Amino acid sequence: MSTVTPDIAAARTGFVSLARLVTGLLTGSLLGGVVFLVIANQGLQRGATDLQFARSVGILRGYTGSDIPRQGLYAALEAGVVLGVVLLLAGHLLIRRWWVRAIPLAVVTFAAWALVYAPRGTFAGEAGGERVRLDVGALGIEAGALTPIVFLLAAAGGAIVAARVSDLMAGTDFWKPKDNDIRKGLDELAELGLAERDGDPGDVSLEFSEKRSPQAEQSRGGDT
Repeated sequence: MSTVTPDIAAARTGFVSLARLVTGLLTGSLLGGVVFLVIANQGLQRGATDLQFARSVGILRGYTGSDIPRQGLYAALEAGVVLGVVLLLAGHLLIRRWWVRAIPLAVVTFAAWALVYAPRGTFAGEAGGERVRLDVGALGIEAGALTPIVFLLAAAGGAIVAARVSDLMAGTDFWKPKDNDIRKGLDELAELGLAERDGDPGDVSLEFSEKRSPQAEQSRGGDT
């Protein structure tokens, strides 16, 4: 019995660590994909690019009708999660610092966008005064000169968020209860002497009594 219990405890610890790692990888990759799409959409809204990325991915995947943007969004997030999980898992095994893990993820994400998506993607533009679908072109230049910069920032932002979130959730500190944080913070303030500056209510009342005028004391004595 004594030999089984340590084995069970070790297996339980290993399972919990694996669960934290998997949860961190999935959550971080998903949030990183969301950040990527948000930055790309901001580039579109601010006029830096004409590329509607999610819609373009939906068309590239063969979807039709009103579901094109939604399905393209889901497809882009799925690709982002797969890419993030694979690269961040390798990063957790090989790289100690989380921000270093973000670098290869950002590079591979941008390379996948530029070399895999851009040569096949399309966007809505004007040619000869008519609204038509145009090729995105190398590095997305056809959709605007700032398009590669927009998606480079999107890749970097998404990679940073994915790497940081996965690193936090894979650790033990993230899952510890935080109920005592306020009390700990107050104790630290007291140690720094900030609490003493506010003063104790009892001290305040004593200070006021010492500063009373003699007339007030006499009148108080007369009342008694």
